[in-house]
Amino acid sequence: MTEQPVPPGVGYEFRDSLLVLLSRVQRGVQSPAEADLLRAHVEHLLAEYDRAAAP
Repeated sequence: MTEQPVPPGVGYEFRDSLLVLLSRVQRGVQSPAEADLLRAHVEHLLAEYDRAAAP
Protein backbone atom coordinates (compact mmCIF):
# COMPACT_ATOMS: atom_id res chain seq x y z
CA MET A 1 0.00 0.00 0.00
CA THR A 2 1.41 3.36 -1.04
CA GLU A 3 0.93 6.35 1.22
CA GLN A 4 -0.78 9.27 -0.45
CA PRO A 5 -0.24 12.84 0.70
CA VAL A 6 -3.06 14.31 2.75
CA PRO A 7 -4.82 17.11 0.90
CA PRO A 8 -4.14 20.55 2.44
CA GLY A 9 -6.42 21.45 5.33
CA VAL A 10 -7.92 18.01 5.81
CA GLY A 11 -8.32 17.07 9.47
CA TYR A 12 -6.66 19.98 11.18
CA GLU A 13 -9.86 21.24 12.81
CA PHE A 14 -10.02 18.00 14.85
CA ARG A 15 -6.34 17.76 15.75
CA ASP A 16 -6.52 18.94 19.38
CA SER A 17 -9.55 16.86 20.32
CA LEU A 18 -8.07 13.77 18.64
CA LEU A 19 -4.82 14.19 20.56
CA VAL A 20 -6.75 14.39 23.85
CA LEU A 21 -8.88 11.35 23.03
CA LEU A 22 -5.88 9.30 21.89
CA SER A 23 -3.90 10.18 25.01
CA ARG A 24 -6.85 9.03 27.15
CA VAL A 25 -6.94 5.73 25.22
CA GLN A 26 -3.21 5.30 25.79
CA ARG A 27 -3.62 5.87 29.54
CA GLY A 28 -6.62 3.51 29.67
CA VAL A 29 -9.05 6.09 31.05
CA GLN A 30 -11.33 6.64 28.05
CA SER A 31 -15.07 6.61 28.77
CA PRO A 32 -17.60 4.92 26.47
CA ALA A 33 -18.80 8.37 25.33
CA GLU A 34 -15.22 9.33 24.45
CA ALA A 35 -14.79 6.09 22.50
CA ASP A 36 -17.90 6.97 20.48
CA LEU A 37 -16.58 10.50 19.89
CA LEU A 38 -13.20 9.19 18.74
CA ARG A 39 -14.87 6.82 16.29
CA ALA A 40 -17.06 9.64 14.94
CA HIS A 41 -14.01 11.90 14.47
CA VAL A 42 -12.07 9.21 12.63
CA GLU A 43 -15.01 8.29 10.40
CA HIS A 44 -15.53 11.97 9.55
CA LEU A 45 -11.85 12.44 8.72
CA LEU A 46 -11.82 9.37 6.49
CA ALA A 47 -14.89 10.57 4.61
CA GLU A 48 -13.41 14.07 4.29
CA TYR A 49 -10.13 12.65 3.02
CA ASP A 50 -11.96 10.49 0.48
CA ARG A 51 -13.94 13.51 -0.78
CA ALA A 52 -10.80 15.65 -1.02
CA ALA A 53 -8.86 12.92 -2.84
CA ALA A 54 -11.63 12.17 -5.33
CA PRO A 55 -10.95 13.21 -8.92
